[in-house]
Amino acid sequence: MRCQKLRRKRYGSYYRRGINPNQVSIDDQPAIVDARQRLGDQEGDTVIGKGHRSALVTLVGS
Repeated sequence: MRCQKLRRKRYGSYYRRGINPNQVSIDDQPAIVDARQRLGDQEGDTVIGKGHRSALVTLVGS
């Protein structure tokens, strides 16, 4: 018979998945991006469906 150890929950840990260490807030973007005058600036957003069964990614570029 196999003996398997029970996994213990580590209290005090935090959720690490999906965190980008180089993330820049949208409030910190340059003023020229808000003017939408130059090409190449893009904005993106993710919409998660009910029950996390589907996802929609939107990208808007100028």
